[in-house]
Amino acid sequence: MRILVVDDEQPTRDFFLRVLTPPEFQVVTASNGADAVELLKACPCSLAFVDIVMPGMDGLETLKSLLKVQPQLPVIMMTGYAVEDNVILALHLGAIDVVYKPFEDDNHVLTAIQQFQKRQQLKPLNEKDKPA
Repeated sequence: MRILVVDDEQPTRDFFLRVLTPPEFQVVTASNGADAVELLKACPCSLAFVDIVMPGMDGLETLKSLLKVQPQLPVIMMTGYAVEDNVILALHLGAIDVVYKPFEDDNHVLTAIQQFQKRQQLKPLNEKDKPA
């Protein structure tokens, strides 16, 4: 699973590189939205984590730009601030989840990925499969 991590804070990017190790995960990081878009153009990803509050291109603009490049990209937003309006907007724009920093431990991110993987395995019911 190739995971894109976009955060202006180096410690957060380092956290992902430490926790999500090969061979199960390949992590690519960007310190800003513009670099993230270029990385995604070069190589599609399975999942992205994007910080909401960043200088320059903020997380919401980054989300929109990433989805223009790869429309089906699942994006989990990250925030360490009380930006609930932006969280709601991010979900309306296509983010699949939000995680809050600082991360309590390594399992915080791993749990978010496991929840994403479980949702990917769920298939919508066909009309014929729906209970009567």
